[in-house]
Amino acid sequence: MSTNDPKFFPIEKGEYVVAPGLRSLGHDFGNGDFDQKVFLISSKFKEYRQNKLECRAERLSKYFCIKDLSAERVNVLARFLIEELVKEYPQYFIFRDQVLECVHTGDRLIVDNNFDFLSFHSIDPISPPVEHILDALSLQVEEDIAMVCRSVDGENVKDHLGLLHLCSPSHWSAEDKIGMNFFDIHVPIPGIDKINRVADKLVETMINKGPYVRFIWSFVTDQRLNHHPTPPPGIDPVAWKGRSFNEDAAIPFYFRIERQVMWGFPHVDASLFTIGVTFMSGLEVKNNPYQRDQLISALKSMSPESRVYKGVAGCFDQLISWLES
Repeated sequence: MSTNDPKFFPIEKGEYVVAPGLRSLGHDFGNGDFDQKVFLISSKFKEYRQNKLECRAERLSKYFCIKDLSAERVNVLARFLIEELVKEYPQYFIFRDQVLECVHTGDRLIVDNNFDFLSFHSIDPISPPVEHILDALSLQVEEDIAMVCRSVDGENVKDHLGLLHLCSPSHWSAEDKIGMNFFDIHVPIPGIDKINRVADKLVETMINKGPYVRFIWSFVTDQRLNHHPTPPPGIDPVAWKGRSFNEDAAIPFYFRIERQVMWGFPHVDASLFTIGVTFMSGLEVKNNPYQRDQLISALKSMSPESRVYKGVAGCFDQLISWLES
């Protein structure tokens, strides 16, 4: 695994903005070859893998959802994932005679010539069993994956979320969003109105242009990947939420950053959408004068509604005071 993990700081111009923020995949963010890749396999890969195994064990259908996803689109996405992983990480992935050997996990995935799922073998005890090719491939990467699909019937154009393998959610649920269109998915976000007015054009861009990368960030007080709105059985909901700011803690908060990649498949009217989560310590941000000032300025530029949505409303003054101290 890489010991030189990528780092991203998504705030620009000291402003909190709700915008597409699309950059061409490969844009230089200072991470060398990592910036060229769809998938980032870091030194923390085992933590991401373990989180996915725990999510599956809790209840697979809570985190892995499919709705109106054709076999053709499944095959196209599976082929792309296998070929891209082999290209990006030949040291970890070997594909020969329709068998994908995943060196970093010990998993073995067998497909037919159409990339239909045949079998899956793992050295780890995995429960429930892996019975879908996209579930199997999701276990080989850190990112969560989604597929946006579109259908055209004359002048009637519709899009929907056909796939979600979401084990690192940030306070939203795969079961709630699966099957919804781009517009409805994003309605809860304060300030999204301007983007949603051109939702059709954004879906068109995702499918027929790119590939693109974008970032979003949020405020958290732990480094747990899974922040599903419903905690696992027996877990206290307040503790699970992970937004209890304590300025006396060694690290009072973390900057949770999502790197999102979009890769279109025009021939099947669909697009892959990945979500890769990384964290920056609040101390690291505070000790970097540029990043500290950017964050303070961005926080102060947020609307009251955005502060609530991003989880900083209840501790806004304390957070600013801690950063400025």
